[in-house]
Amino acid sequence: MDINDFTKKYGIVLNRQQREAVERTECATLLLAVPGSGKTTVILCRIAYLILAQNLAPSRILTLTFSKAGTRELERRYASLFGLERHPMPRFSTIHAFALMVIRTYEGHVHRQPHRVLANSGKLLLTLYKNMYGGKSMSLENDLSDIATAITYAVNNLLTDEEIKKIDLGEIHFQSIYNAYQDYKKKHDMIDFDDMLVLAYRYLVQNPGLLRAFQKQYRYIHIDEAQDTSKLQFKILDLLAENSQQLFMVGDEDQSIYAFRGAHPKALLNFKKQYPEGRVLLMETNYRSNKQIIEVANRFIVHNKDRYVKKMVGVRGTGLPVVHHVFNNSKAQYRYLLNAIQLESKEIAILYRNNESAIPLIDLFERKGIPYQTREHHPLFFSHYLLRDFNLFYHFAKNPSDLKAFQQLYFKIGCKMSKDQAMAVSYHHMDGSDVWSTIEGLESLPSWLKDKMRDKKTAFEKFADTKAKNAIDFFLYELDYANYLEYRVKKGLWDENIRKKTNVLRFIAENEKTIEDFLERLTTLKRKIEGLEPDHQNQAGVILSTIHSAKGLEYEKVFLIDLSDGEFPSQRSLDEREENPDLLEEEARLFYVGMTRAKEELELLSIKSTFSNKVPLFIQRSLENKPKKIISNIKNRLAPRKKQCYQSTKISWKVGDALQHKRFGKGIVKQINAAVATVSFQEKIRKLDLMICEENQLIEKLKETQ
Repeated sequence: MDINDFTKKYGIVLNRQQREAVERTECATLLLAVPGSGKTTVILCRIAYLILAQNLAPSRILTLTFSKAGTRELERRYASLFGLERHPMPRFSTIHAFALMVIRTYEGHVHRQPHRVLANSGKLLLTLYKNMYGGKSMSLENDLSDIATAITYAVNNLLTDEEIKKIDLGEIHFQSIYNAYQDYKKKHDMIDFDDMLVLAYRYLVQNPGLLRAFQKQYRYIHIDEAQDTSKLQFKILDLLAENSQQLFMVGDEDQSIYAFRGAHPKALLNFKKQYPEGRVLLMETNYRSNKQIIEVANRFIVHNKDRYVKKMVGVRGTGLPVVHHVFNNSKAQYRYLLNAIQLESKEIAILYRNNESAIPLIDLFERKGIPYQTREHHPLFFSHYLLRDFNLFYHFAKNPSDLKAFQQLYFKIGCKMSKDQAMAVSYHHMDGSDVWSTIEGLESLPSWLKDKMRDKKTAFEKFADTKAKNAIDFFLYELDYANYLEYRVKKGLWDENIRKKTNVLRFIAENEKTIEDFLERLTTLKRKIEGLEPDHQNQAGVILSTIHSAKGLEYEKVFLIDLSDGEFPSQRSLDEREENPDLLEEEARLFYVGMTRAKEELELLSIKSTFSNKVPLFIQRSLENKPKKIISNIKNRLAPRKKQCYQSTKISWKVGDALQHKRFGKGIVKQINAAVATVSFQEKIRKLDLMICEENQLIEKLKETQ
């Protein structure tokens, strides 16, 4: 049967570009699919077309994904669309599962004892880390996460020893722990998930018979989310497709956001070099977002240089414009979000670059009883050395006789006490006496140091009774911890991480009376985020998610928050934009992915810089050529919500007023909360932002009232 008979028989509707992709079943193909273009449907239709229309055996087709969830979803949708009565399920697999199959096949052929799979690499890394650093680390979970990510990056990018030596993890000597990790696995004949790729590639290269067997078995290879494929993974794919050239790659270099774990989008850009007879196809129709969102996303992403020329087109109508709100501080941003979601009945997602952005919102929503869901939140924030040091300082303020605590903090309080001097304090300290008295009585210490320590004693005594709302700044500036942070920054810790964390702590502390209350609140939030109280996960409500975790998903309304230079995009990407433009392009792709999660409405939220009045870079790129009025004045939005009238710059609104909306027709104002009106239209009741509607000439006040 031809493509027309196929689509008719199975009730599938394909546009011209989708049809071309399904029908092209010869030679290598790269299908560039913009967000919301139906790529999964096309992959499944192409597989079914090969089997049902061209009579290819299902066992000859291999489709690779990057997660078990993705594999299960493809299997479920394939069975739903095409059934399995006439043929068995073709193979859907993660690339790691396929690599392990290659390894097990080789081991069986040569009668080798199978490698043991290291199911929990984190446990081994923890042991090696403690052997190397003991109990000195104040940020253990964060360090282990950084190490694991760096190992994956190094392996998937095929880095040399010299390149691995250059990986900078601050105070961690990465190459030493990397070598120890590899040596342990080799000694105990173990492999982790990254090793599966390394061994599979090695066995295929070194054993031509094994390679021929897999090439013969899988003549047609499909790869989903190709932009997330690493250099090492591409090498495996190239081997498999070497003879048949039947490689069908589906992806979008504009949505490649996993460079930190080895994603290699340049392989898509070099596709024609690798496969000269291959063809690059486009799917440019976005079925998800309204045309205003698509227009802004198109305008933004063209600033990236390493990309194919393509342009999204929409089919869902014009919709509401993308808006940008500027706030004086984070607290105002959170207040706005709280008000906004309480006025909405539609599906809402609040998306952000960094996990820390969710913590103040979780704190606020818990206090206000607002239902919410979080996606894959990792609470590393609570184990960061900044929080641990705050706890340490407060503990010592309350327990000045704790010598162990003093040993951990003396070099962080700006007194310039040497290690030998601290050892002398430890040697002369008597159990039960406070450390300050020991210092005062130690004749070997110079007078200038004793003077500094007296000042610090007074400061610590004040800190013990400081109100929670003042505690973070007291810790930073009165106890001189900020100077220690400057030292950390010089050692490679980027400043935006610290700034964000201190702002989060200030926000939470403002709602507590004492430091004890504040610390208890942090513990409660950590438990909730860790899932010890998982009720929220089963409830409806606003979705809180990093953009990485929201990849592949869609929501009716999206708020992209914390869009300030130095946070999103990161300070590092801005500082290195000339010598390393790839960093900023990756940040831009992440922002693009965030924007294109929105179906109906998109709001961009940023905090006004204390150093500059300049509009943030990504806002400039998104809304350039737009009138400045789109950056709305939020003062009226945060006014008391009991008002039943609203005065804009041009029109006075009250309950009972009639209006004409360009899209929804005639309506009557039933309620007004700040600038948001509840309006009864013929087909349904809707909430309108009067300010935005006026600014964009979407509404007109009618003379009649009700």
